[in-house]
Amino acid sequence: DTLDLLVRGGTVVTAAGSRRADVTVRGGRITAVDPDLGSLADRAREVIDATGMLVLPGVVDAHTHTRVASDASADRFFQDSVAAAFGGTTTFLSFNNPGTGSSPAAERSLATGLREWLAATNADSAVDIGLSLVVSGRMDDPLAELAATIDAGVSTSKAFMVFDFRLGDRALYDAMALMGPRGGMLQVHCEDPILLDTAVAEAVARGDIAPRFHASSRPPYVEAVATARALAFARAADAPVHVVHLASAAALDEVRRAKAAGVRVTAETC
Repeated sequence: DTLDLLVRGGTVVTAAGSRRADVTVRGGRITAVDPDLGSLADRAREVIDATGMLVLPGVVDAHTHTRVASDASADRFFQDSVAAAFGGTTTFLSFNNPGTGSSPAAERSLATGLREWLAATNADSAVDIGLSLVVSGRMDDPLAELAATIDAGVSTSKAFMVFDFRLGDRALYDAMALMGPRGGMLQVHCEDPILLDTAVAEAVARGDIAPRFHASSRPPYVEAVATARALAFARAADAPVHVVHLASAAALDEVRRAKAAGVRVTAETC
């Protein structure tokens, strides 16, 4: 059988470790990883000498803030996808946050946001793409359409505990409880809104508006207490949860405690 590709002599990096090996590909799928597949070279359409190089699986980036194409920047989304490809990312998920090209109607409806995003990105990417819808507190009924979006293939959505489009605690818990049994998962931006809004208001009142005050208005416990609350919701709802861009040891401690208690939690750094 003809092979599409043979990669020879590289250091193959997998979850199990690194080793020198050859790799064959047919029909877009890896068919073999073996120390010496040189005998197959005459059957391969393309042979790449990867001596001295690392051979890695394509990266799946689950957290990107790409912008859809617009009249002012018609190839914006495509350029983002090409940049991903050059960096070794073969699949990425986008958020349709406010400011990423969504219409006012999309910011009020998950179903509208999904339709708009698909229409704007169809055949406009150099790599595989997906969507994580933002479940916003600005929506008319932020939970009413969640089940249908999971059925449509959007298994992850994102909610913010802060900002003016935050999802309140009751809705945050309800979203987890709704998504979990249907095979969905909520991604959560964990900061406590009371602590954060109060600290920001006090900083502004003092005139502390230089960039360095962005950090001082967000001490680690602001993230940690919100992370603990979100993970308690996930535990009670028996639902998986993903903590996005975790930024402090204090919040990571909460993730470790929740995981030890059986919560199906994952976390990422920026």
